[in-house]
Amino acid sequence: MALPGGTPGARNLEIAIIAKTQEPNPRPSMARVKCNKKDPMASTTPSHQPNPTLFFDTVQGYQRAYALKAAVDLDLFTAIAGGSATAEEIARACKAPVRGTRILADYMTVAGFLVKSGERYSLTPDTAFFLDSRSPAYMGKALNFLLHPVQMEQIQHLAATIRKGEGPSHTLAADDPIWVDFAKGMAPMMFPAAQAIAGTLKPALAGKAAPKVLDIAAGHGIFGISIAQQSPNAQIYALDWAPVLQVAQQNATAMGVNLTLLKRVHAALAPGGQAVILEFVPNDDRISPPVAAMFSLTMLSNTPHGDAYTFAELSDMCRKAGLESPQLVSLAPGPESLVIARRPV
Repeated sequence: MALPGGTPGARNLEIAIIAKTQEPNPRPSMARVKCNKKDPMASTTPSHQPNPTLFFDTVQGYQRAYALKAAVDLDLFTAIAGGSATAEEIARACKAPVRGTRILADYMTVAGFLVKSGERYSLTPDTAFFLDSRSPAYMGKALNFLLHPVQMEQIQHLAATIRKGEGPSHTLAADDPIWVDFAKGMAPMMFPAAQAIAGTLKPALAGKAAPKVLDIAAGHGIFGISIAQQSPNAQIYALDWAPVLQVAQQNATAMGVNLTLLKRVHAALAPGGQAVILEFVPNDDRISPPVAAMFSLTMLSNTPHGDAYTFAELSDMCRKAGLESPQLVSLAPGPESLVIARRPV
């Protein structure tokens, strides 16, 4: 291989290293480097070789997120589920050029969403369940909320948020379209937790003629809908902002459930009534389990004073609100937990 433009002063080289960069046409340059016979790794511990993989994986994490969004926007996973297997077939189904489709499919394979055998791609079981747009558990629409431009802008200013001591509040307006995106996209992701809540409450609701259940911040309505499906006698009241409640009503109608929509809370729990809180609850060390612990950063960057609260903190909140006997119920293998407390009889 010859270097363009010549390399004055560089002759009889033992080794020439040419590293690919992200520039489209990188121009090689030469510099004299003084080599020291001392082992450059001598300052590290003998049992550890420095590895920058974590650094690059973290810095390039946005690529993984937006590559997944591109695959969802192109309906790449649905195309493969429908029988398209080669890059050419997938490109045809996605109405996109072969080169970009092949690169994206290979990236999704490396990322763990696809399996490649020879020149043919297939879905992993989880990808088929969550990312085939024909699946009832399809999560692709959640990306509109999770990667919303407002959220991306706020995380870019995280250092300023930390210096200021509080996060932004402008995304919390009642008519902010971000909450409609949330309601439309997040229902499939919340379905396992909703089923767990409905199952947990079923014994307590079974002995009552027409128990009333208030779903606060109902969003997509899937929590109240699931309770109504498992406890048909329950009267479900959904509380949220008006534009979001329209989404909850649409979901309820589609699933054959009646919701009573509220704009304000006017009544407290009946004696013995239960408050069921769905939360990401980190351990007291605040660094485990990973998903619950890292949710605190989401709250930091998107709310004025939000956090991921430990069970001890949530229990204290319950007691200060007049609720007793708080219990923590894990929803494993999901990342969330339930905190259940009751009003004294």
